[in-house]
Amino acid sequence: MFKRCFLHIGTEKTGTTSIQNFLAANREALERGGFFYPSSFGLPNQVGLAAYTGEPERVADLLRGFGYGSSAEDAARFRRTLEERFRQEVSDRESADEVLLLSSEHLHSRARRSDGIARLRDFLAGFCREITVVVYLRRQDQLAVSLSSTHYKTGKSNRFELPRIGRALPYYYDYQAILENYAAIFGQSQCVVRLFERGTLRGGDVIADYSLVTGLPSSLALRILPEQNQSLTTLGQRLLAELNKHFPPDEEGRPSPLRANLADIITTHYPGRPEILSRAEAQRFYAHFRDGNQMVKARFFPDLPRPTLFAEDFGSYPETVAEPALDFEQGCAAAACLWRVQALRIQQLRKQIWLARRELTSAMASVSDAGGTRAVSSALALLEGAEEGAPGKRYGLKPRTRAPTLRQAARN
Repeated sequence: MFKRCFLHIGTEKTGTTSIQNFLAANREALERGGFFYPSSFGLPNQVGLAAYTGEPERVADLLRGFGYGSSAEDAARFRRTLEERFRQEVSDRESADEVLLLSSEHLHSRARRSDGIARLRDFLAGFCREITVVVYLRRQDQLAVSLSSTHYKTGKSNRFELPRIGRALPYYYDYQAILENYAAIFGQSQCVVRLFERGTLRGGDVIADYSLVTGLPSSLALRILPEQNQSLTTLGQRLLAELNKHFPPDEEGRPSPLRANLADIITTHYPGRPEILSRAEAQRFYAHFRDGNQMVKARFFPDLPRPTLFAEDFGSYPETVAEPALDFEQGCAAAACLWRVQALRIQQLRKQIWLARRELTSAMASVSDAGGTRAVSSALALLEGAEEGAPGKRYGLKPRTRAPTLRQAARN
């Protein structure tokens, strides 16, 4: 049984992708230091935790990702399978002095009912003596601005809009409701709530802050990866929205192979904060949550030396927001960017084919039986066919030297 579990539930758009990639990239080093980040729930994002906890209709896409339907029976079958997978993963571990690390921001957005959260607690309690919930909060207007980039990255082409707010606040932004849900199940004392503000994060960095909260020692010399899941500029969002019309994320219920890493390419070349809200719009949206935020402050931040939960500086917003005009020149620049990225990728693939063919040709000399020779010959033929069919060849994207062909190797 693990001595402690840190269950990181997000919230979304608070550096969760960076935290998860950091944990996944350092799994071996973490284990040597007594910290375990399991693979049973998925890597790097342990989305299985949210699929296990949320209502089937709210996690239907997550269940499909694991090969299950979205009916109540399918969800129950998935939960049993996930439980068994985790039991097998930890069955031979000497975990008495280990700390279990878990992370999925979808526990913020997809798990909204107390019975699902209690189910997750009961399951984890069978493996951990103590469970601590870790959650980061971001000012709601800033969360919405960051969420707008995700809207387009996931393949949507319609304009991102703020939710309409009536009598009930949207749960996604209602930190009071979210924290009440988890505090009611795990206990308020077992909820560690942090503010996603550079001035309050340790060293202004979410990885350093998470390491502080979970007790990761600096002696482990863990690798720090570049910042992940960056936002798109307003122009980047407009470009991706138009491209999404031509390359939707799904075709007949399956991921579209033609889309590939389109969103990543656009993000790499158009990173930055989008201007989608004016200052007045941001202030009006945030005002809906001020009272709930004050309840969170009184409950979880009684010693915070300011009158409000979040710093309320809106000076980074423009006075007015204009719809960006995507002209022909900008469209051509985007097309050139995409072409260059794919051309370089073709070059890399051709080089890999060339190196593999060279290794196989060299191996021919050590193959003595006829069956082995035929196998190597077949593999070489496949590689040669792949190289001939690579679209980059007709544009001169090939290595400067070529490995000897099978016929040349035979002559040598």
